[in-house]
Amino acid sequence: MRLQRLLPSALSPCLALISPHFRSSLAQTPEEQFAHEIADFVAKREDNLAQEERWRNKFMRRIGDKFEHIDARLDHMNERFEQLARACSDIKESLSSLRSSQSP
Repeated sequence: MRLQRLLPSALSPCLALISPHFRSSLAQTPEEQFAHEIADFVAKREDNLAQEERWRNKFMRRIGDKFEHIDARLDHMNERFEQLARACSDIKESLSSLRSSQSP
C-alpha cells in the first residue's frame, strides 16, 4: 500500500484503526479518488432511476386497472341504456297500435 511506504513502520498499527473508506481514499491518487466518486454517483443515480421506474410502472398499472374497471362499468351502463331504449320503443309501438285499433 502506498501510504504504508510513506509512514514509518511504528505507525502501521495505527493505520489499522482508520476506517477502510478513509484508508482507501488516502491511498488513492486524486484521479483514482475522482473516478471512485463518479462511480459511486452513477451507482446511486442508477438506483434512484430504477426505483423511479418501478414506481412509475406500478402507478401506471394501478391507473390502467382503474380505467379498465371504469370501462367495464360504462359498458354495463350502455347495455342497460340500450335495453331501456328498446323497452321504450316497444311501449311506443304498443301505444300506437292501441290508438290505431281504437280509432273508428
